[in-house]
Amino acid sequence: LMGEIDNPDQRIAEDARHFVDILFAFVQDCTWAMIAVLSFSMVLLQISPSVCFGVIGYALFCTIFASCFFGPAILRLQNILVQQ
Repeated sequence: LMGEIDNPDQRIAEDARHFVDILFAFVQDCTWAMIAVLSFSMVLLQISPSVCFGVIGYALFCTIFASCFFGPAILRLQNILVQQ
């Protein structure tokens, strides 16, 4: 914000505009990421299906491992920060 906004309705409108801008950027980034992953997966699948499925399996395994290994510690830290 450039200056102070005294009108509560104007503050709500500014917050809503900011939220929509952030949400739109997030959805756009997610969409482009999915398009990139799908296009590279199709190319990799045509080159070598076994490598493509190996990469997918590796990514799933690492995601599950990281969630199980780091997840509880992150949740504990988050609860500590929220309680402060």
